[in-house]
Amino acid sequence: MKQKILILALIVSVGINVGALVTFGYHAWRGKRAEPNDLSVKDKDSDLLRDRLALTREQIEQMRAAQERIFTQTKPLKLRLYARRKDLLDLLKQSELDQARLDTIIGDIASMQAELELQVVKDIQRLKAMLNADQQEMFLRPLERRLLERAVRLTPQR
Repeated sequence: MKQKILILALIVSVGINVGALVTFGYHAWRGKRAEPNDLSVKDKDSDLLRDRLALTREQIEQMRAAQERIFTQTKPLKLRLYARRKDLLDLLKQSELDQARLDTIIGDIASMQAELELQVVKDIQRLKAMLNADQQEMFLRPLERRLLERAVRLTPQR
């Protein structure tokens, strides 16, 4: 009797493990990573926006078009910023640090980062203008939480 229970438990355990492996394998085989411009990501974003902000179809389409414009407008700046950060990394790999070049690179990065931040704030304002007062509050809540969390992490812990 004891042996039959152990065999049954082993069969159930093997069945669960095989089921888990098949499930993981299926999702690995079926699913590819979503690219930023992939329609599945946009649909998920649309669902999230529609659910959390109670957006109308027109608002979703306006925001989707605005997001595409934002991506198109900021991409060249992000690529230049990436290139300067790569230059900084290359400089750090050298045996001796060229202070003048370091100052130039850091200044360029700071300037581009400020330009990008300004663009983001303007874009947030444009997106916010598409929403009513309640939607604006819900739209800004994650941003507020993120900024405040960073501030908390920067304060000294006692």
